[in-house]
Amino acid sequence: MAPDAESIKLTQDGAVVGSPLFAAPEAAIDGKPNAQSDIYSLGATAYFLLTGRPVFPGENPLKVLFAHAQETPQPLSEIQPDVSPKLEAVVMKCLAKKSCDRYATVEELEAALAAIPIGNAWTQRRAAAWWSQTPDSQTPSDGIPQSSETAVTAIMPAPPVNA
Repeated sequence: MAPDAESIKLTQDGAVVGSPLFAAPEAAIDGKPNAQSDIYSLGATAYFLLTGRPVFPGENPLKVLFAHAQETPQPLSEIQPDVSPKLEAVVMKCLAKKSCDRYATVEELEAALAAIPIGNAWTQRRAAAWWSQTPDSQTPSDGIPQSSETAVTAIMPAPPVNA
């Protein structure tokens, strides 16, 4: 018997969706996500981007889920000492075990991130200057480089510019 076309699009009761590496504690405890569950997952993603590793690495999905529910994450600064203490505080608040201890809304999270001072911001002007010093690149007049390295530089720390 073929499944109903609509039922295949729905999450089944008791199913865990998403990657256990980025799942909020609620996924392991009661399976009832809320708005703060997404904030936790965003914090787990930021943690991965800043450290190069998941909050709780592991081979077994259930063990990883329970780690999110029960274990304390290693502070980012212990893995990546160059992380700003203010940024670390924001990410760690996103990773709070209790959803009520996380940011209440993404707007609140956005405000916390906007309040973090950024030194040597990676601007279009700095990008254009850096690309003009990089062999095999073509930077058009709009300052946006046309190179296969564009996506990489968007996630890598900005290189110093001697200007």
